[in-house]
Amino acid sequence: MHVKSQIRALITKMRSLEASTEDSNHIRNQKDAAAEVAANALVSMVLKSSNEKGLDLVSNPGQFDQRKQHFGSNSFAEKKLTSFLEFCWQALHDFVLVMLIVLGTLTIIVETTFGKDPDEGCTTCWIEGTAILCAVLIVVLVTATIDYKKQATFVSLNHTLDDSNTKSVIRNGKVVSIVDADIVVGDILSVNSHNLASIPADCVLLGPASGSELKIDEASLTGESELVTKK
Repeated sequence: MHVKSQIRALITKMRSLEASTEDSNHIRNQKDAAAEVAANALVSMVLKSSNEKGLDLVSNPGQFDQRKQHFGSNSFAEKKLTSFLEFCWQALHDFVLVMLIVLGTLTIIVETTFGKDPDEGCTTCWIEGTAILCAVLIVVLVTATIDYKKQATFVSLNHTLDDSNTKSVIRNGKVVSIVDADIVVGDILSVNSHNLASIPADCVLLGPASGSELKIDEASLTGESELVTKK
């Protein structure tokens, strides 16, 4: 009950500061301080983590799987791959190939029924139509094979990029490097403006309110080229 009352008091204070029409350094400093306290309370009380040590996976190793199962993985669901037969079916939708299939089929029917002399046997009359259909089959198989290999190459490249794209998080009081998919709710993410400039999840900014401002490039999300200040 004591913790809940503190949270309610903090929320009330933040609402009163937001509703204040006074624009002074004192009010802004109070807002920043209240936001810092709220972020710290969110981490410690709600997310059961620590600003300095992060998640404690030593005393409770099962919480990693629990958090991942409850909140989900920090990754997009893999798209269902197109099978080789589906690529063959897509290749058959080409208008020229459809016309060649019709032409080859009609040629075989005509040559084997109406186009031959009744006194002569049909020995080679089917070759021309069959050759057309075989050519269509070769084109379909080659096209489907190329598309299938492109898909496999793209998937392999994505997996390679995911494995090499690591982030630094604080766990058990140590900074460790993990892939984006292994980031769970409660992790303390370490960022900088160099090799750790991208943020792979929705985050709450932690740190002293009096420190330097953090500016984020949100052009990929909003289209705005100007940096957005986060507090």
